Formats: sequence, structure tokens, C-alpha cells
Amino acid sequence: MEKHELNPLTIILVALIATAIILGGFNTVGMEEVLHFFENATATVFPLVAHLLELIGVGTICFGSIVIATWFVKAKLKDVYKPSGTAPFLARYLTLGLEFLIGAEIIKTSILRTWDELLLLLLVIVGRGLLGFIGHLEGRWGRLEDNKSDVQQR
Repeated sequence: MEKHELNPLTIILVALIATAIILGGFNTVGMEEVLHFFENATATVFPLVAHLLELIGVGTICFGSIVIATWFVKAKLKDVYKPSGTAPFLARYLTLGLEFLIGAEIIKTSILRTWDELLLLLLVIVGRGLLGFIGHLEGRWGRLEDNKSDVQQR
């Protein structure tokens, strides 16, 4: 039978857990203050993070729309009858932006206070999820159309 050496990471983790248990036993009275601090920190940080994610999502959608509109105009100025091929790219920008917005909504669930807010949040998440799915399908259909036009041109 071979002897197995202990991994240094395992030793460190066991020591940290043992230290936390010992300190937790001594500081149970002060735990209320720590929990109150974390509750206040959560109530402050989570809305900021949610707003930041919303800004990133909206910024992604706006940026993508401007870029794709520019590409579309340039493509149509070159040849009006040729497909521009911009739909899949726009769908990707929309999907990415919606993912950020859904992430912000998920973070907002941790700071909900009433059932009405939860219902509204669920409706928003379902709506944005449907929009993301439609954008995904649009991207797939756009790639299929691009492949068909490439095959027809050959």
C-alpha cells in the first residue's frame, strides 16, 4: 500500500476552516454586527452593480445598432440589390445586450421587498428572454440566408 502525501492546499483549507470554527465560537456575540454590516453592504452594492450591468447592456445594444446601421448603409450604397448580411451581427449585439440586462434583473432579485416587485421582475425576465431567443433565431436565419446567397453566387 502506497502512502499518499497531503496536498499543501488541502492543509491550508483545513487550517482555515478550523480557524473559522474556533473564531466563530468566540465571536458569536459580534456576529449580529457582522451580519448587519453585510446586509447594509449588500443593499448598497447590489443596486450599483445592477445599474452598471444595465448601462453596459444598453450601451452594447446602442453601439451595435450604430455599427450595424453604418455597415448596412455602406453595403447598400455599394450594391442596392446585394444582401447586406448585417442581420446576424445585429442579432449578436442584441443578444449580448439582453444578456447583460437579464443579469441585472437577476441581481435585482436579491433586493426585492414585495411580491409585486417579484412578479414584475419575472415578467421582465420572460420578456427579455423571449427577445433574446428571437434574436438568436434571427442570427441563425441570417447565417442560413448568407450561406444560400453564397451558394447561389458560385
